[in-house]
Amino acid sequence: MKRCLILLLALLLTVPALAEQAEIPVLQSAREALETLGYPISDEAVAQTLAYQRRMQEWYKTAGIQLSDRWDSREELAYLLLQCQGLGVYDYDALTWSPTSERVYAFDAEFFHVAGMYTEFLQGIQAIMPEAKITAVREDLSGMDEDLGGSRKVYFDFNDHAYVVKLRSDGDWFNGEMIDFVNQVLETEGLPNRLHMVSDPFDQVVMLICGTEQEAAALRTLLGVEAPEADAGFDLLNWLGNLLGW
Repeated sequence: MKRCLILLLALLLTVPALAEQAEIPVLQSAREALETLGYPISDEAVAQTLAYQRRMQEWYKTAGIQLSDRWDSREELAYLLLQCQGLGVYDYDALTWSPTSERVYAFDAEFFHVAGMYTEFLQGIQAIMPEAKITAVREDLSGMDEDLGGSRKVYFDFNDHAYVVKLRSDGDWFNGEMIDFVNQVLETEGLPNRLHMVSDPFDQVVMLICGTEQEAAALRTLLGVEAPEADAGFDLLNWLGNLLGW
């Protein structure tokens, strides 16, 4: 389910849907399959998925690109439904994010609010981890240069235990090592679940769940995506750089 760059960029310009009424039963099947696995999908997320599919179909038609058979498959629709459900609602004036799911957190790996990107990320993790308490989040940007390179430190309390991580700064791009660090925290705290990426490794929108590897594997099977390689981590920025010759 590797998405080409042109589709990835188009994802940024549209709101995640079906063009034909006859295809709606496939959408309903995808929704029911997600709910069977424990991921309820709201009517708002369904509407966003439908709107997205229509706009993307129009975009492809204008560009003269033939849609693949996968476009309206149950796998693809389940993927988009889950993504829309997990993206939450962002207020660009107040620079605040609100969750729309307790089961999945989806976020654009290129953040709008660069200074608070890991604060927003931890808000998303808190939303899908109600059994934990993440507080006192603070980001130290003193190690970053004027080009947003260098490094930053992220401080936070997890269940009243203090943690800090130093991360390489990739400008407005999320550093996936933060996901690994949170999983280390979960292990240290003795919690059974871990963060699992269930989105396509080459999708700019990252989808995370907090659960067991078995739960993640079942969800990836429904979505038609492969598990990320154990030693690869999340490094979309490097993938884009190699592709574009940066």
